[in-house]
Amino acid sequence: VACDLARYYLYDDQVTEAIQKRYDAVLKTLEGVSRGVIQIGTTQWGQRAAAASRLAAVVAPPKTTGRRRNGGML
Repeated sequence: VACDLARYYLYDDQVTEAIQKRYDAVLKTLEGVSRGVIQIGTTQWGQRAAAASRLAAVVAPPKTTGRRRNGGML
């Protein structure tokens, strides 16, 4: 999606028919995502995310390195 949008805007006023078609398809896809008709992503178990879940989440393992003071992390 990002590449098709960037390519479209990089061509400025010399957009080819193929690039225009891909851009139009991307807009249609993004409209579907915004309406909730198309869902992107899955849960960590491979199931589709709930439609009401529209927040992004960042999951990472706990910090294992760093400077320590008095036996604890700074």
